[in-house]
Amino acid sequence: MRDVVGRHPTDDQAAGLRRLFARPSLRVLPVLVPAPRCPHRNAWLARLARAFAAAGERTLVLDASRAQLATTFGLKARFDLLHALRGECEVAQARLAIDPGLALLPAVRAFDDAVQRNAVLAELIAGEVAPAEGFDLAIALLAVPHVALLAEVPGEIAVPVAPNARDVAAALEAVRQCGQRADIAGFRWLFLGMDEAAAATLARRLAATAQTWTAAPLRYGAAARGARDAARIVHAAAGWNAARVELPERERMS
Repeated sequence: MRDVVGRHPTDDQAAGLRRLFARPSLRVLPVLVPAPRCPHRNAWLARLARAFAAAGERTLVLDASRAQLATTFGLKARFDLLHALRGECEVAQARLAIDPGLALLPAVRAFDDAVQRNAVLAELIAGEVAPAEGFDLAIALLAVPHVALLAEVPGEIAVPVAPNARDVAAALEAVRQCGQRADIAGFRWLFLGMDEAAAATLARRLAATAQTWTAAPLRYGAAARGARDAARIVHAAAGWNAARVELPERERMS
């Protein structure tokens, strides 16, 4: 017999089995963090990480940007992911718990090493130590050289922009340094501390300037004027061309 909505009971059983045995994956949001370090930008990156976690996504921040985001959260990093890769500590020792469903993993040294080895981000996440175990989303804060790690993670790259001339120039320079990489799916401008109307105008100006440096699309991502607007960026990011990394078989039983 079929139930009142026309589905056979075995349909639900089959769907449950597909979910149980589906290969687990992790959504990856690369964020190109311009230099130099900007406290205003750091505060916003911390707010965004918390907003993703508050929206129900178990979130891991991979901080390879030299932004030292741990200090923004009031924490001190003792280890880098590279220490775990070399067997000098466990991944759990390097990972910093921030809030329920939110953790940070310092990874500057690991990502620098990966670039030298011509590795890829997927390898760091899943192939070696699986630091993404138990998470739904990895926010990868990257410096310009680390964009090379995205060869097998072809999602759009977010570029945060704070509302001051210095940070706007830094964001443009970061995009310029990425050059003509054909494997970049596109850039998304994130305007932090700015209303949507002003952000849309600035996005057009940025795209007009940067389009001569890259063949990748330059799109408006989202804007947040105040801390309460951080959820707006979380909502907008759901519609971007997101990358996913498949986790290894051993994760199924975790």
